Amino acid sequence: MGAFLLTGLTLAGAAVGLGRVFAVASRLGVTASPHLAGGIRSAAIVLGAFCQGIGTFGDVAGLLAIFVDHAGETTGAMVVAGPSVAGAVIGLVLVLRPDPADHGLRGLGVAFILGLGTLGIVVGILAVMIGAGAAVGGVGVLTLAGIVALIACVSIGLRGGQALERVSRGGAPPNQATAWALKAVLPFYLVGVLAVLFRSGRRARALTSASHSFYSSEIAAPGASPLGSLPLGQ
Repeated sequence: MGAFLLTGLTLAGAAVGLGRVFAVASRLGVTASPHLAGGIRSAAIVLGAFCQGIGTFGDVAGLLAIFVDHAGETTGAMVVAGPSVAGAVIGLVLVLRPDPADHGLRGLGVAFILGLGTLGIVVGILAVMIGAGAAVGGVGVLTLAGIVALIACVSIGLRGGQALERVSRGGAPPNQATAWALKAVLPFYLVGVLAVLFRSGRRARALTSASHSFYSSEIAAPGASPLGSLPLGQ
């Protein structure tokens, strides 16, 4: 369950952070001076990439829980899909609210947010269809990591919006404003990413070890059933 909470929270935070960044960027893309529009667009894409990255890492953690730990049940699916869809809805509301807005930036934000929401739904479906119902340990630690990742993404959205405002006023070049936005939330972001990578790395090593054991046994005794060696469920 902890891995599913981690996935749901990271995807939700990433969607909200993206919504805030592209909401501000799409509004400023119309109201700011034309010669600053390119800087606003580039800064928004960089900030959005940070949110998208941690959301993708969280999704990988959920997939590894399904395929390696055999975790999966209706409750687990709801824990993943629920926060993911809620975060996507909030992100879409944020990015669709500004009027007038740069339709190119708005469309880019909508595409990113819908992708994150879809990832959460897919993991939830796989948890029901493929997972064998096993529980995943470390609920408290993984949930805490998910909360940290959520805070990091939302903070990027809030600070990123302020950074884009600075760019639109000519107060800072895009790279300097982006660095300013990321500097304050970098500790949270790194903790969230490292927690997700640690979780994913442990599961990946387990899968690699199981695969190595299977191939070793296949060499020693050709024809052995892979179901007896690989962790593919019961």
